[in-house]
Order: sequence, then C-alpha cells, then structure tokens
Amino acid sequence: MKKAGIIGYGRFGRVLADLLSKKYEVRAYDIQEVDNYDGVDICKLAEVLECILVFIAVPIRAFEEVIKEISTYKLYNTTIIDVCSVKVYPVEIMEKHLPDHVGIIASHPHFGPDSYSPFRELKATICPVRDVYKRTNEVKEIFESESIRTIQMTPDEHDRLAASSQGVTHFIGRVLNESG
Repeated sequence: MKKAGIIGYGRFGRVLADLLSKKYEVRAYDIQEVDNYDGVDICKLAEVLECILVFIAVPIRAFEEVIKEISTYKLYNTTIIDVCSVKVYPVEIMEKHLPDHVGIIASHPHFGPDSYSPFRELKATICPVRDVYKRTNEVKEIFESESIRTIQMTPDEHDRLAASSQGVTHFIGRVLNESG
C-alpha cells in the first residue's frame, strides 16, 4: 500500500487522515504529542517525509518554518501538498525553499473539521505548481473518491477569486453588524 504523510495532526490533519486512510497507509507528525488513531501511525518527521505524498496541515504562521525544516531532509520521490486557504503565499514559500526535484501541488479544501461530511457537497481547489512526479490526478482522486469536487486553477486565479468572494462576505457581515 502507498504511504501518505501529514505534517500537522490537529483538527484538519485528522480530516485529511480520514480521507487518506481509505487508500493509503497514513503517517502523521505533529510538534505536540498526539495519540495514535486507527489507521494512522504517529511517527517522527523523517518517517513522514519518506512518503510519496506529504500534506502540510499547519497554521499559516508556522508554514515557512515547517517548509524550511523539511527542506533539510533528503526528499526523494516526494510531492509536498499544502492545504492553506490562500495559494500565492504558500507556493512562493515552497518554491523558494524546496529543491527542484521535490514536487509541489497547492490545494485548498473548501471545508474544515466542522463542515466536513460525506453527506455535503464539498469542493477542493488543486493547483499543480511543480508536478515533477505527475501526481495531480492522484491528489484529485483522493478528493473525488469521496465525492469532493475538484477545481484546477493557478494560485493567482484562486487568490483573486477568493478575495472577491470573501470581500463581499465580509462587507455584508460588516453592514449587518453596523445595522444591528
């Protein structure tokens, strides 16, 4: 069975583990001590980085530090996938710090631990940035096999669309708040 890794085993890391465990042996690492869960092997960072797919599910404030740290490991046949809600910033960080032989696929699952459900219509954006190992379809299949619709676009397109939709949402929220 193929191995997939997760760095950051908080609430969203556990959602990823649920998605991945149906087709992969899942290894997870977190800076805090966490308990083992069925189908997930909590292990050292080096063991997670031996996986062919490694999802980075850490807070964005820690993202660059984590990418810098993993760039010091020998990453062979590895594709790194972020799950940040913005795309340009994490892509710039990954391209800056990860060696050219490391694959990069940016993703934005449009759901979280509270909205994830197999009974809801969910979607995820996929941005193949440096797909040196041709794993975009494999990443799409992770989501689509769970009836999560995938949309493929560039990081710039993603952030432009997200800014427009979130701008309207925040504007309406502020107007409603101000009107009592």
